[in-house]
Amino acid sequence: MKALRLIIVSGSMLVLTACSTMSAPTIGAKPADTPPRLVNSSSKQGVEWNSIAAFGPVPANMQKEGDAVCSQDTFILKSKAIGYHPNALDKAGQPIQGGGYVCSN
Repeated sequence: MKALRLIIVSGSMLVLTACSTMSAPTIGAKPADTPPRLVNSSSKQGVEWNSIAAFGPVPANMQKEGDAVCSQDTFILKSKAIGYHPNALDKAGQPIQGGGYVCSN
């Protein structure tokens, strides 16, 4: 299943998808050459992206999948994927298989 490609399991309870919730993030016109990376935060998910501007628009063929990932990860059913980066990095600096999404609710 494609959605499972976007999940990274690290440690006993650390389950991350490449998703972060922001109220009105500003993404770039295209994915940046330097990919965004997940960093520790005090948010509900415990992580956030270090650079929202590094994301580009979500490709139309990935919107439904991105919305599902965002809703699952943010615990808000109407979360929407508003940004995508194909080379997003996890907290260890490793590429996230399938890329990463930035979400808005």
